[in-house]
Amino acid sequence: MKFSAVFLALFLAGTSVASGASDYVLGIFGNANMDGTIDEADAAYIKEIIDAKANTTELADANHDGMVDSKDIDQVKMIINGIEEELTVLMDVRTSMGSTEISKTPVTIPIPVNRIVVTSPYSLSILRSLKVETDRIVGIPLISKEATDYFPEFGQIDSIGGSNNVDYEKILSLNPDLVIVFTSGLKDASEKLPGVTIATFDFWRPSSYVDETRRLGYILGKNEEAEEFISFYSGVMDSISKKVDAIALDKKPKIYFESEQPYATSGNGSGWNEKATLAGGNNIFGDLPGYPTVDAETVMTKNPEFIVKQPKSGPVTSAAYLLGTNETALSQARDEIMLRPELSQVDAVKKSNVYILYGDIIGATRHFVGIAYMAKWFYPDLFKDLDPKGIHQRYLTEFQGLPSDFLEKHGEFAYPEAA
Repeated sequence: MKFSAVFLALFLAGTSVASGASDYVLGIFGNANMDGTIDEADAAYIKEIIDAKANTTELADANHDGMVDSKDIDQVKMIINGIEEELTVLMDVRTSMGSTEISKTPVTIPIPVNRIVVTSPYSLSILRSLKVETDRIVGIPLISKEATDYFPEFGQIDSIGGSNNVDYEKILSLNPDLVIVFTSGLKDASEKLPGVTIATFDFWRPSSYVDETRRLGYILGKNEEAEEFISFYSGVMDSISKKVDAIALDKKPKIYFESEQPYATSGNGSGWNEKATLAGGNNIFGDLPGYPTVDAETVMTKNPEFIVKQPKSGPVTSAAYLLGTNETALSQARDEIMLRPELSQVDAVKKSNVYILYGDIIGATRHFVGIAYMAKWFYPDLFKDLDPKGIHQRYLTEFQGLPSDFLEKHGEFAYPEAA
């Protein structure tokens, strides 16, 4: 039975939903019944398709050969038992890091994957959360190699350059089974790494974070570890959403989020807007698309009750993005906003509701920590028992294998910590 190209188009257009939603579909071929996992129910569903008792679904073609037949049942059973020889996975593709437009493309990955190259510290952190064996990782980005306090076990692994200046010749010399790039990096990597299997993951967008983690767990044979980490992550996020989702939009505080440059902000479809909204904020520029630059007068007119800024974290090779910075630097970033004459009559400044979030806890894999801080700042009474720093340290200890006093010995990420 041949699959429908029309169905594929509809599926690819409709799978950008948050991975925690009830209609979430795991984008791996073999997920015949289009739910969130691959199990015996998928084998049974394929049998019904073959017997003309059920409609064909795109992911029913488990071995991705263009037909739905008994070989797909065999493939599903091999996936369940962890003995498949290849796995076809739908990968997200964007034209740029900040793009809000997304497409999906199927990538067939030979299994097992024993030689992995990652081009960003985000993916390396997730590999560690999944407890992927160190000897399976053969290439890492320069920032991760330099951050020896954060990634001590990877100091002897070859560097493949920075995220924005990847050394593709070095990658080829490492003979990888799989190279992980950002969702915006597929075109460039495909052209410069002929014959190499490439997977695309961001690991900084809340809407795709669980899905990306789960798909990577399947690829690397770390399903149980992925679900353990997802349970932790979802527990943090759900503890916030179940409270802020019950608040009407007009009752949520108006917030202005500013990135590195003055009046560079985030709008609809951006990662920062998503994170601030998940924390219960009402983004005053949420009606604008992408990452606009606005003027001070408009900020004054909209009069935000809170301002949250992510200051510059240094060059791309700066380990401070992972390790935090000193309190003085965060205080200076806050003072710069507090002392802007044009913002002196804005409620956020008048009430000292100006906060700084730094580095990885808002822009990358630890974004759930930044969301927890914002929720506590926006609703101190509602979240009086929420402990963002404790959540942060638990993550570092349980899922990154770092010492229990790591945060005490390294830089700061949030200022001021208390509301």
